[in-house]
Amino acid sequence: MTNSFGSTNWEEQTFAEAGDGVKIAHAKMTFKYGGHLTGESNSNCLLTYLPDGTGTYVGSELFTGTIDGKQGTVVMQQEGRFDAEHISGTWTITPGSGTGDLKDTTGHGSYDMKMGVPTVDYEFKS
Repeated sequence: MTNSFGSTNWEEQTFAEAGDGVKIAHAKMTFKYGGHLTGESNSNCLLTYLPDGTGTYVGSELFTGTIDGKQGTVVMQQEGRFDAEHISGTWTITPGSGTGDLKDTTGHGSYDMKMGVPTVDYEFKS
């Protein structure tokens, strides 16, 4: 089974700047998932940009769909790093956040994507 996801919308706005390229931005995103996770999500992240072109992010994502065939919603906590060429990140399903058949679901995932690629493969473990 191929696990992949891609962004269907990305809205980003800078809300604080310290100069010399340091800034904090807020991004609202939507994603479409296929594979172990099949469905869509809405995500909100805080991004920190550094002068050398690298950065970090943290966020929360509400996933709606199926995980290994079970239907419902879960919240996933995200964190990662980026530079001009790659974004790498991890996420963990927040315990107690599941609804429907996903009420007691646990798990975590990761990815490493090249900038400019519309979809990326991910790993997921429940």
